[in-house]
Amino acid sequence: MNVAQKTILAVGALMILLMLLFPPFISEIPTAPVVKQSSGYHFILWKGRGMPTPYVYIPLLLTQIGVVVFVTGIAFILLFKNKS
Repeated sequence: MNVAQKTILAVGALMILLMLLFPPFISEIPTAPVVKQSSGYHFILWKGRGMPTPYVYIPLLLTQIGVVVFVTGIAFILLFKNKS
């Protein structure tokens, strides 16, 4: 593994860590029918004061992590250099 590959892996891991620390939140507004509204990105321990029932929007978070893993993997492969 060369220096560029190590850098790509470190950047990818840092991006995933930041996504886990600051995930997307969504709120359900109790109306008929229930309305879901994006609450933005906040620190994981955010309580959502003033917002009705905020929670982490898992499908979006998993999609974002998947895209980062995919792009990091492609960059890792493209930066491979043979030593021969």
